[in-house]
Amino acid sequence: FARLTQLITQLTARVLGSHCAWLELYEPEENRLRVVSHINLSQQQILQNPFDDPEGFNRMIIQEKKPVLINDIPQHPELKHLGNWHQQVRSMLATPLFSNRGQLMGILYAAKSQSYGFDIDDVSLMEGFANQTAIALENAKLWQTSIEKERLEQELKVAREVQLRLVPQEMPRVGGFEIDSYFLTAYEVGGDYYDFIQFSDNLPGVVIGDVSGKGTSAAFYMAEFKGVIQTLAHTSRDPGKLLCRANRIFYPTIERHSFVTAIVGKLIPDRNRFRFARAGHTPVLHCSPARGLVTFLQPPGLGIGLDRGPLFEKILRVEEVELAPGDTLLLFTDGLIELRNAGGEEYGEERLAAMVQECHELSAEALKDRILNDIMDFSEGTPLHDDLTLVIIKRIGRTEVPEKTEEAAAVEPETVA
Repeated sequence: FARLTQLITQLTARVLGSHCAWLELYEPEENRLRVVSHINLSQQQILQNPFDDPEGFNRMIIQEKKPVLINDIPQHPELKHLGNWHQQVRSMLATPLFSNRGQLMGILYAAKSQSYGFDIDDVSLMEGFANQTAIALENAKLWQTSIEKERLEQELKVAREVQLRLVPQEMPRVGGFEIDSYFLTAYEVGGDYYDFIQFSDNLPGVVIGDVSGKGTSAAFYMAEFKGVIQTLAHTSRDPGKLLCRANRIFYPTIERHSFVTAIVGKLIPDRNRFRFARAGHTPVLHCSPARGLVTFLQPPGLGIGLDRGPLFEKILRVEEVELAPGDTLLLFTDGLIELRNAGGEEYGEERLAAMVQECHELSAEALKDRILNDIMDFSEGTPLHDDLTLVIIKRIGRTEVPEKTEEAAAVEPETVA
């Protein structure tokens, strides 16, 4: 693209025999014109360019939609000050460039060192050349956009491959429990991740996390986070201490304003308990059919990478929950509850809680499928804008479920902090 713009100014100067020429392209975000190529303009003259504003004299050029000829700049009421900018500019020919859709692309200028340096033939020549220039620039931009889109697609493909390699391919087998999971990447690729680990005392654990941001940087941060967690798990027995150690390692490496939310949990099968710590992540849903309750568990915790260590460790709390026969735990990322339908309505925690409570008798796998079907029905085909991840842990066994009274049916899910 740079070679094309330079060729345009070179040909303009050569065809019109002008002393200098320059091409300015319009930047709509900043509402200004910027010199992208030039002949016989110094860097200082470019920095002091009086034609970078689409208002004033340029407005007249844009409104004319054809070449504008200024025969005697020193005598022109609006432009006589140009002598202070460039002493060799005494006559000028300028033409606006428009796309096929009529959008302003820029302005092409040519100037000579003598007054009345251009004639009517030069104006016609400039108009024809400007039309061809606009077509060439538009095609080049389309090509550039196509190349950029292809590069982005490749980048997203790499990010997806990284993410898919991070997630486990098989579910762990734990006596007395069913475990299932689901992971779906959005088009933009977020930073979701989950994994199953083993603590130093050989007890099974689960990790779920979400890196702020999207694209390859989020995916690679998650790859780094996975490596840190897996390494630390071999020498850790407690989820809270593992997260504190991970934060101290991760803090120096993550970019400012970026962070990771995560939950690290430990399943203790012989005691039917789940012990976990939450680093700023979405809460854990606990469905207890025996008590007729769905509870959101959210002990205090700060996102990983937001603090060097002291504040993170001061805020973090570990919570332990007992799992009765038929109890279900659901760990998820915000892509699940923040998913929106065509009307902009969020799926939300309340709908999720109702779904889990209604389907409490299903196996972990069947519950996963029911949730996913409900999500698809709710979204009405709306594209996914964030990754969606969930992990289900269910204690096997039946339990006596209390009869549902009208009063109990009206109770909203509890939140435990």
